Amino acid sequence: MIKNLVFDFGEVVLTWDPKIILKNFTKNESDIELLNNIIYKSKQWEMLDNGTISREEATKILQEKLPERLRDTCREVIYHFQEYQISNEDICEIIVKLKENGYKVYALSNTHISVYEDMKKRKIGKYFDGYVISAVEHKMKPEEEIYKILFEKYKLNPEECFFIDDRKENIITGEKLGMKGHVLNREKYGTKKLLDDFKKYDIKI
Repeated sequence: MIKNLVFDFGEVVLTWDPKIILKNFTKNESDIELLNNIIYKSKQWEMLDNGTISREEATKILQEKLPERLRDTCREVIYHFQEYQISNEDICEIIVKLKENGYKVYALSNTHISVYEDMKKRKIGKYFDGYVISAVEHKMKPEEEIYKILFEKYKLNPEECFFIDDRKENIITGEKLGMKGHVLNREKYGTKKLLDDFKKYDIKI
């Protein structure tokens, strides 16, 4: 029986579209393209996900790769991008209903410390019973270690967990360890297929 629902953040609980986020910092399309390539596709961005570099260190390295006119913008993006990730209301509504029906809700996400801190301040943040974040644990999905941290930290039986993530490889690892799972594609299916899987596993919302 499923007792625990585990959610990813990006493209599940939160939107994740770098170019749309960057439009909050500049309207220049060529600058958006440049910032996207330099910041979001960088080794430093991945290191921020893994918690192996500070924001200040990452900022200094990435600023050097940009023209001087974009260096202040680079800093603003790195320090404030999380404020422009919109909560996906359909998923948030599901989380609220799950909690009302007695389920525990957890987060398992590859993301920066700043996203984690911002999430805890959001209205939906209070509905989570626990968080396992790559930047805190220095482990990332789909490595098995970060899943095991979730199970051990919150004393969870994997067979009682249902995991929602937007990447198939992350779900595969979860299933290998005993979890049930669903690869979410909101753009194509909304939440219809997710709700179908909830019925399949007798998850009540």
